Amino acid sequence: MGLEKAVEQFKKIEMEEKKRAEAVDLLNKYRPKKFSEFLGNKTTIKITINAVKNYKSEAKTAKNGILIHGLQGTGKTSLAYLIVKALSCENFVEDICDECGNCKSFRIIRDYIWFGAPYQQCNCTKMNKAYMDYVLEGLERGKRIANRGITIFDEFHRTNEPLQEKLLDPLEFNNHMLLIFCAIDIKKISQAFLGRVLKLPVRPPEVDELIPWLRKICDSMEITVKGIDALPQLALSAGRIERDCLSFLEQARLRNEPLTTALVKEIAEDQDYQAPEYTIV
Repeated sequence: MGLEKAVEQFKKIEMEEKKRAEAVDLLNKYRPKKFSEFLGNKTTIKITINAVKNYKSEAKTAKNGILIHGLQGTGKTSLAYLIVKALSCENFVEDICDECGNCKSFRIIRDYIWFGAPYQQCNCTKMNKAYMDYVLEGLERGKRIANRGITIFDEFHRTNEPLQEKLLDPLEFNNHMLLIFCAIDIKKISQAFLGRVLKLPVRPPEVDELIPWLRKICDSMEITVKGIDALPQLALSAGRIERDCLSFLEQARLRNEPLTTALVKEIAEDQDYQAPEYTIV
């Protein structure tokens, strides 16, 4: 009986990992290529564009760190990629051109520390003191964009206070670095750290902001939508979380059925899905 339970648990974990991988693949395919394609969050995007202008003009008032915080799946890492892409864009004025050589050659780097890369990214779930030292060394020796070595720290809320303290001096004094942090729970980050970074909250888009995006993806995936309430129901059932909306659509595609309100409810029930509550301020 113990073995049967272990096998059942393993299969459950394996299925969850498969669903997560499928959602990430879809997310990468439909990830925004410009600030204007980022759903909702108009105030945050406006602040981000002004920050990019400051970095590109090497303004002395520009902070050396950016903290993007919000629920899982709301586009924190996507916004971090857009910031890096905007800084390297040759024709940036109010948005990324997505046509110049730098934009065309831009690619996503995941959990990758290499001094020859245009920027670095690390996952903080396995961060320790030695790894942090290596990352900071890479910032000093690596390539630069807008005269800054750039690193994206994903899952930054998983770091402990001593590691956060290690970044205080670079954030305060090193104007040749830009550190971009993505975090879910801002309460786990020290006040000393928060005072040294530009904070960018990312919230789930509203239903009416999601509908055109969902309709475009349904057309791309060749999913037939039946009924005016199907897409609003999907958005609400997925908690207005873009990553989870894509997971729902992938399940609909695999079933090879038209997308209806009933099908959305069935998928939510089958996946035992519970939308997260938004508590970050």
